[in-house]
Amino acid sequence: MPVAAPAPDAPPRNQAGGGRLLRWVGPIAALAVAGYGVALALMAGAGAGATAAFCAYWLLAVLVPGTLVHKGLRGTQGTWAADLTYGAVTGLALELFAWAAFTLAHAQHLLIAWPAVSLLVLAFPGARRRLRQRPESVAHPGWAIATAAAIAIGFQGLYRTYLTAYDLLPFRRSYYVDLPWHMSLIAEAQRAFPLLTPQLADAGPIKYSWFVHAHLAAASLVSGVDYTVIFLRLWPLPIIALAVLAPAVVTRQLTKSAGAGALAAWLTLTAASFPWWSAYTGADDIFRPVSPTQLYSLPISTLLLGVLVPLVRSGRAAGAGTAVVAGLLAVLTMGSKSSIMLMIACGVGAAWLACLALRRNRAVTFGLTASAGVLTLGALALVSGGNYGTRLQPFASLTLLPAYRVLVGPNDFLAPLPPGFRERGGLVLLGVLLVAVLVRFARQLSFLLPFFDGRLRRDPAAWLFAGAVFAAWPPFFLMGHRGHSEYYFQYGAVPFAAVLLAWWASGVVGDDRGARRVALGVGAGVALASLAVATVLRWRVGPSGGAAWWAAGRDFALQVGVGAVVLGVVSLIAWVLARRGRAALAGVPVALLLAPSFGGVASTVTVEPRPVAGATLPTNLPEGEAALWLRENTASDTLVATNAPCLNSAPSLECFARRWWISGLAGRRVLLEGWGYTSAFDGTRFTDPALYDFNASLFADPTPQNLGEAYGRGVRWLVAERLPGLTVSPRLDTLADKRYDNGTVAIYELRRP
Repeated sequence: MPVAAPAPDAPPRNQAGGGRLLRWVGPIAALAVAGYGVALALMAGAGAGATAAFCAYWLLAVLVPGTLVHKGLRGTQGTWAADLTYGAVTGLALELFAWAAFTLAHAQHLLIAWPAVSLLVLAFPGARRRLRQRPESVAHPGWAIATAAAIAIGFQGLYRTYLTAYDLLPFRRSYYVDLPWHMSLIAEAQRAFPLLTPQLADAGPIKYSWFVHAHLAAASLVSGVDYTVIFLRLWPLPIIALAVLAPAVVTRQLTKSAGAGALAAWLTLTAASFPWWSAYTGADDIFRPVSPTQLYSLPISTLLLGVLVPLVRSGRAAGAGTAVVAGLLAVLTMGSKSSIMLMIACGVGAAWLACLALRRNRAVTFGLTASAGVLTLGALALVSGGNYGTRLQPFASLTLLPAYRVLVGPNDFLAPLPPGFRERGGLVLLGVLLVAVLVRFARQLSFLLPFFDGRLRRDPAAWLFAGAVFAAWPPFFLMGHRGHSEYYFQYGAVPFAAVLLAWWASGVVGDDRGARRVALGVGAGVALASLAVATVLRWRVGPSGGAAWWAAGRDFALQVGVGAVVLGVVSLIAWVLARRGRAALAGVPVALLLAPSFGGVASTVTVEPRPVAGATLPTNLPEGEAALWLRENTASDTLVATNAPCLNSAPSLECFARRWWISGLAGRRVLLEGWGYTSAFDGTRFTDPALYDFNASLFADPTPQNLGEAYGRGVRWLVAERLPGLTVSPRLDTLADKRYDNGTVAIYELRRP
């Protein structure tokens, strides 16, 4: 059994000093926020039985086995919160391997038994000894409550923007275009490893970051809850809790301060550093279940960096158990989000360069860098990305900002530089928009901190986080993506930046009680003022017309400039006075720099519940009812053909090729469905016109010959939609057996030739 890592250093600061009663504040806060999450799920219509089964799955099939293995390998991490947080993510990694093994053996129905395998850890005396270790410290109750409150706010934003925004089947409101596609991968993960492409039967394995879909498939298989209910109502709640806890846990371990950990948790709630100019900067919510890969990657990548900290600091002395856990989380990170592994590799590379300069631990950090590079290349080759319009285009990220959309219009992603920046006045517009994104993502400039803070500069772990944060910027400014996926680099860097900033703030304030009180007082005042201003401005109507936007841009640039000068002058005065003996003023710059971001919480607690794509189409309910019929009356691995792979009569650029309700909502493989995210799509047209014509002929011109050929290809069912521009021949009623018809969707079963 691997050797345990050394026990954590001295107990963290801010721990509760007296009384057994205070020890119960943390557990009570945890139970309260968990109960709040359950209540939100029930209010959103998840159902009591489904919610109870999903909670039992998370407790018995993720948290318990993961904690057994993690603690058996590394021992306690100082607090129960740390042990359970690391244990939960370790459980997700182990679940991935168990799912793959059971699926390869075609024994998915036995996956419920996999947690029993984790009991093997009890066979090793060293593991049993580490499992008996008790955490050394208890956080101050105020910080425990603050962290629980941050999780609750994350839950509240999720409830208003996601849980109540999309209907369960059958549905009336349109789903965000990607949601059924993600559901199709969850359904595919319930029947196959590796995942095939459910929207295009002959396309082979899908190339995408599908580990989150495997997690959701495993959750459905183990709990017995329908995957659409898990996806739309349940799964984001524990992941958001982990995403808030992860930076808090890692920061507490780095700083030995529970207060710094709570600060990191709150800094993770929003990506907006200064939220008062949303018309020009936009607003962000990094807890985005409409991108399940992005949400899933947040706690995993943050805790991976936390596990790497002792390795980059002390190398082999960190223990073999730590190396094993790092390997597990690195593999999980590899397929969680295509952007994350590159950022991790850059962070490890920066730590190696720091170790070269510091002349310590060079061999181990070089090995970590090489391993991260191999995993990054493997991720790019096997489980990363998609084919929907990624190319090199500097400043394409700026074209998502509202001002660009009004003043210039949509971006031409085929141009070497976005239109509007090359014309007269383009440099001015470019400069204003650059200021906007720097204001928006100012906390991701924290990668500069080790250059100015000697304490951080001498610690390879600080460069680990700084390198990961820095890695968000080059792709953000250089990459052009039709869906603006370059923003996910910035979103993924938010927890890394939160850890680095809270670490820096803890060092600046230090152990001086006066400085902590000043920082807390000033920070609370600025945070409340920022929240009030952001709430008021949130309801202000934005500019209308080009002239109004130019005027708003001028005012925005002026206000940012004046604000930066005032902030810099006040911070400089406080820093000089602190250096001259007024130590209590050291907390002023920290509060002024970090507290404004809390105003971003205004968008979380006041946002109106609505789906991202909120149109209601007349076909929604019939498609949902037909999807339910298919799921109840056909085999899970059956192959279906549809006459509506897109909403056009020709597979051209204008064809909307992102319809996948059969593969997503019904969970069935399709001969040819929406191909917008398949490898057969080059951004212009479908590349197999013969297949397209054959598929269309099954409905427009059915014959015994082409229906027999379809049967030979494995097709057993035809789904015909009566939509404008689509033809369904009446001969189909005589050549196939109609099994279902709701007026909009008819389903036919093919006869054996």
